[in-house]
Amino acid sequence: MADRAPRLRLARDVDMSKAKPGCKRCHGTGRRGMRTIEDPENKNNEVKVPVICRCVTRRGGVEEDQLDKLLKQMKKDMDGGDFPAHMAADIMKLPMEPRLKAITMLEADVLNKEKPKKTREVTALALQLIKQSMKETSHGDA
Repeated sequence: MADRAPRLRLARDVDMSKAKPGCKRCHGTGRRGMRTIEDPENKNNEVKVPVICRCVTRRGGVEEDQLDKLLKQMKKDMDGGDFPAHMAADIMKLPMEPRLKAITMLEADVLNKEKPKKTREVTALALQLIKQSMKETSHGDA
């Protein structure tokens, strides 16, 4: 958890009233402190942003953003078995050069023992589908 990048949220997407009154981390304020980051709008400036306490998040005070929704859908696809087919279809839509780069990256991911076993298995299946599709396309069987 410590190596995860901080996620910026819009102020309207955070409900500080969900802070736990007896929280020992934020003392019921919902804010855990401030962090100085590079200003997303002005690359040469820095800005201070509040760090939202986990009690706010755990009590439903942080609204899901697009990345949260994407990650949920990806997990659902992986658990349901649809993810390899979706990944293969997306990669097959790429022009040839980016497609070959993507295949090389996926092959490296399959061999990477630091990746979770489930991820390597799903990636291997997607690679198999991509290679099968490429073979069919080149032989005119598609």
